[in-house]
Amino acid sequence: MLGRDIDRVIALDIDKNAAIPAENVLVVTKYDGAKLDKTLLDLLFFYRVMAASTGSKDVRMFIKAFEQNGPEFFKNKWHQAVKEQNRAVAGASAQQQLDYEDSYPSRRSQPQQQQQQQQQAPRGWGPRW
Repeated sequence: MLGRDIDRVIALDIDKNAAIPAENVLVVTKYDGAKLDKTLLDLLFFYRVMAASTGSKDVRMFIKAFEQNGPEFFKNKWHQAVKEQNRAVAGASAQQQLDYEDSYPSRRSQPQQQQQQQQQAPRGWGPRW
């Protein structure tokens, strides 16, 4: 089929038996001309999750999951992965900022410097605001 590895081929069709082998066919609803048809947009998250996957590259596993769970499953998986990525990046950025500030005390923000000076000052010395 197309001179490609069969585990990397996806056929989109309205009939499961339209291509051989049938495990490589992703069944979609027939386009009826409606402007609100979002079948292909629903597949966007399916393809994103599949492309970002670090595990198996056999597309038949993803097709089977799509048939069992539908497009919402992949949409939720994608959004969950994006949230986790954002948290990881934010955490790494915050830690990098702290490491940077610890490496160069002169680069600490002014409030941090004032707070440290107040903590180091002996009690009863100067204003405590």
